[in-house]
Amino acid sequence: MMFLVEFAKRSLIAGDDADEFTALSVNTPIDRTDVAAILPGGQLVLSVTRDTYERLELVGKHAFHDKDVYRVEINLLGKGFTTGGYFSKKVIQCLQAHTREMDLLCVKSVDGRGAEIDFSALPEEHKAREDLQEIHEWLGCIACGISGTLSCDESAYASGEHPLSADMTCLKWEGLLPACSIMDAIALCRSEIARGACPWAAVSVWGFVDAPASWHGTEHGRGPVMGGENDYIVLVLPGDQYALFVSAGEGDGFAHF
Repeated sequence: MMFLVEFAKRSLIAGDDADEFTALSVNTPIDRTDVAAILPGGQLVLSVTRDTYERLELVGKHAFHDKDVYRVEINLLGKGFTTGGYFSKKVIQCLQAHTREMDLLCVKSVDGRGAEIDFSALPEEHKAREDLQEIHEWLGCIACGISGTLSCDESAYASGEHPLSADMTCLKWEGLLPACSIMDAIALCRSEIARGACPWAAVSVWGFVDAPASWHGTEHGRGPVMGGENDYIVLVLPGDQYALFVSAGEGDGFAHF
């Protein structure tokens, strides 16, 4: 969320009065979770749950349709925000610390006509995040048995913009595995990277979709929209660095932990 706000602020300031940028979060039921939108005039509108609002530290008001939902509005083109002062930094900090990651639809128009969005204006940290998302997608395809040249229409690799050519080893275990086995697999990845046998490695773990409990003992079930996803991937990198991807379905209590 913070990256989108920063990007929208830069785009709106760099444009003129005829430029319009709009964004809307998707797969965010307004009666159960947080929702965000950026209006063409530069207004950030958040509809958040009581739990999020109590942690957000931004001033809002009750939504008229639900007393447990709060509405927060911030003018991204306001003087206090565009100058990069205390208020701007506070908003970015609060959004970073207390809002969830969201998928968003974005559109831009210039002089009344649709225009291409130049995402090169995104901060470098967000570009790195996008690279990780592409790696996550590729690892998901490998886990599903899709290897070589990917042909999925939705895949970023189908266009040939990201050709991949490498030797790899894929080992699979099935069944109910103890946590120590997962830790041993991660330790093996770390040792192989440390001795230079490979530049990186990943451990993908798929949980049982019908299990009654999730991480930390939280409730697990199948949501009305999404399935019972309960998976994670540990991407092990050189220098004892790692990235953790967690996929938790709508009915997974850990997603709301």
